[in-house]
Amino acid sequence: MAVIKNKRILKCLLMMVVSLLLVLGFSIGVSASSCYDRQEADACITISERLSVKGGSETLKVSNSKMKHVHTGHNPNKVAEQLKYTTNIPKKTYFNKNWSNADIEKAVNYGYNQAVNKGVVDGIITLIYNNEEITICMEKGIFKTAYGNCNYSIKDLLELLGDD
Repeated sequence: MAVIKNKRILKCLLMMVVSLLLVLGFSIGVSASSCYDRQEADACITISERLSVKGGSETLKVSNSKMKHVHTGHNPNKVAEQLKYTTNIPKKTYFNKNWSNADIEKAVNYGYNQAVNKGVVDGIITLIYNNEEITICMEKGIFKTAYGNCNYSIKDLLELLGDD
């Protein structure tokens, strides 16, 4: 039996076990400590994000922080809101402007599950969801971002604001 003396590694392993139990549907109690180092937490989250269970009936979901990134950068309605403060919006592609936040989240989670099921570890997978092309980007087995294939000009985005 190996003894783990490094507290950081031990904490990360514990978080991975907890993540696995949650993925498998176990109900467990978890306590948090305010003395937990943010850098250690990020490292553990990165490790636990790499953890995936194949063959299970559970659907994988993109984390809230990654979903926020997707909405901020590729949801045309959210990007249009940014135009109230700046017109310096980088040229990129977006999801369909008629999709709700929930529609985008369903598409992203669907695409993420397809990427994992097809074994995409590094790179992109482009697929069709609800008659729209979406792209999922993975790096080292971790979801990085997602975007649609729609192009909107600044004028198009401003029209989404309506009379605000």
